[in-house]
Amino acid sequence: MDSFALTPIDEMSSNKLVDEKNLLVRDNGFMLRDMDRRRDMIALRLREFGK
Repeated sequence: MDSFALTPIDEMSSNKLVDEKNLLVRDNGFMLRDMDRRRDMIALRLREFGK
């Protein structure tokens, strides 16, 4: 049971994981925004092509 106790090193590594997770979420947000922009551009081109 003692192995579950957090040592300072474990706390540091878990904080690092949280930071990386936040960065990943932030990066995914940028990627999603780029995908939305790309989808809008494709829709615009299709509309122009359909005229």
